[in-house]
Amino acid sequence: MTVLEIGCFEASEALLANHELTRASLEAVAKADGCIKVYYGLDIEQGKRAFMGAVWESFDHYKRLTESADFPALVESMKPAMAGPLQTLHAEVKTDPTIALEAPVTEVTIVSVKEGKKFEDVEPLGKALDANCHLLKGNHVPSSWGPTVQDRQKIGVAVGWDSLEAHAAMPGVPPFGQIFANMMEVADLTTCHVKFKKLVV
Repeated sequence: MTVLEIGCFEASEALLANHELTRASLEAVAKADGCIKVYYGLDIEQGKRAFMGAVWESFDHYKRLTESADFPALVESMKPAMAGPLQTLHAEVKTDPTIALEAPVTEVTIVSVKEGKKFEDVEPLGKALDANCHLLKGNHVPSSWGPTVQDRQKIGVAVGWDSLEAHAAMPGVPPFGQIFANMMEVADLTTCHVKFKKLVV
């Protein structure tokens, strides 16, 4: 199954001064067996968090990279760009994540299923959001989402938008307000927005 990897960290002053600082490291990821595409960028809200999006044929392909002899050097090469620890997730997705990653604005949301609830409580609400996206303006369909390999109680979501304003208008369009109200009963959401750039190797 296709896996969407999202990594983020606080950007160093060196990276903020030169957004291409991680290019060689990301090229090494892009050339790994099973890596389909790689994207990189900064969060829109503050412009100080660096993001990487990678699309993999499967989680096993990503795992083989981490187990390779070259991986420690790859990790080391990223350190000048980092002012904080790297956080990553790997979501098993059923749709093409490049639609969301190549939009002018990419919404990145982490859905954390509440205690006593499970992924199956959230899944129909995610499907309801997808089924009504044709009612929205400035939305790039399809969205891409699924449970993370590391923790099925967390769901990774990527949605493409024309602008921040297009996303902000979403809850005011029926039936999205009610769907989100139902979502908040079973999960907590953490959202940011990223301007991704596709890595061309």
